[in-house]
Amino acid sequence: YLAQLCNSGARTERLLGASTPVAERILLQLSVRDGALQRRQTVAAIELAPGAELRMLPGRGTRLQLAGLKRALRDGDSFDLTLRFENAGVVHTQVLVQQQR
Repeated sequence: YLAQLCNSGARTERLLGASTPVAERILLQLSVRDGALQRRQTVAAIELAPGAELRMLPGRGTRLQLAGLKRALRDGDSFDLTLRFENAGVVHTQVLVQQQR
């Protein structure tokens, strides 16, 4: 998987947004089935139940979509990512770019 979010708290947590210096914005997206097709829906928040783990897999499920890249990202690059949660507040992390294998 590409990324994993874990809610180790006792109450539901919501990811409200994210930002990075390498993109103009980050969209929170869910996969939604539309008949036989699967499409992406941008949402205002992603909920995590208490004790839940959310794995973000390439091409399906929930994802953070970087929009308006300010530079090309290559295999092996890394960049800062700031996540904004309803209860936990701001969480800073580092993302490693890896070519899908």
